[in-house]
Amino acid sequence: GKDHLDSSELSIPTGKAIKDIEEEYAMEDVSSNALFDLETENKKTILIVEDNTELRIYLKNKLRADYTVVEAENGKIGLQIALKGIPDIIITDVIMPEMDGFE
Repeated sequence: GKDHLDSSELSIPTGKAIKDIEEEYAMEDVSSNALFDLETENKKTILIVEDNTELRIYLKNKLRADYTVVEAENGKIGLQIALKGIPDIIITDVIMPEMDGFE
């Protein structure tokens, strides 16, 4: 089976698509500690979207020395964070509550 996506398979929503996504998922304000300010950090930013707390903490601990790590416990929160400050990379689970990694 295929266990990864090639970059040619990814599409990034822009313009009206982002507005449609925000309306569809009724974006609420996420807590300020979940957001990040790209201009104040010299490190690249990674958003980890994972519902397994132990795995999320493990990834954060492995990456935080070299990256600014932001985390979300499900796809809906992950999308809200990503739309407020686009991270350099997103690591996401595929099967999660609220909204899966493909949505």
